[in-house]
Amino acid sequence: QLKNLKELDLSNNYVINLSSLKGLTSLVYLNLANTNIQDLVPLAGLDLLEIIDLTKTPISDISSLNKKEKLKKVLVDETELPVIAADNFIRNNPSVLLNHHVKDVTSWWNTLSANWKEGLQKAKPNLIGENPSVEVLSETTGMTSLDLSESGIVTLNPITRFVKLERLNF
Repeated sequence: QLKNLKELDLSNNYVINLSSLKGLTSLVYLNLANTNIQDLVPLAGLDLLEIIDLTKTPISDISSLNKKEKLKKVLVDETELPVIAADNFIRNNPSVLLNHHVKDVTSWWNTLSANWKEGLQKAKPNLIGENPSVEVLSETTGMTSLDLSESGIVTLNPITRFVKLERLNF
């Protein structure tokens, strides 16, 4: 039953157990925001999953979502997910956009010098305006290569946000 279900929104419900979702192998989108979910192990077999929203849940481990080839976006803002776990997930899943600690990334952007902002906007053209979206900021900090040459930057402190960075031209 419901084997062809592609989208499921269980947000804002008192959901604590996902074992009944195991058979929903066609799911592409799953919204579990504002639920009491803590264990994602039952989702391990949902290989078609592209987007999962876990915002405002007590989740602290998302390793069950590792290596899902179709996964594009994981929303885990205001969760119990430790920063180190988020960073490890990002490194293990470089093509997945992870929205984690949204207020922190926005605050990080707001404290950047004008030279840093201009250098990043040159490197990532869709980083537009004074208040770019959290999604664009997350994509930016997820870059693997960054050219900041001739940008007038005098400190590399902000580079700590770039956990996927493999190559830097400064």
